[in-house]
Amino acid sequence: MTLMNALLSLDDGTPFAYCLHRARDTGTGANVVVRVVYPSAAPDSMIEGHCEHLAIEFRNWIRNAAAAAR
Repeated sequence: MTLMNALLSLDDGTPFAYCLHRARDTGTGANVVVRVVYPSAAPDSMIEGHCEHLAIEFRNWIRNAAAAAR
């Protein structure tokens, strides 16, 4: 199942990254693949900022799953 498939762009319409997030159920939970493709000229701060964003999202998913399992 494709969760997200998007071209990310700046306010002026300039594209700066492409995302593809996919997930599938497995016998023991789920398999999730998160891909973000940046241009080679992307600054490290952009990539590090998105890594932080994904870490926060993952933490929230885990917290929600733990609460639902209780």
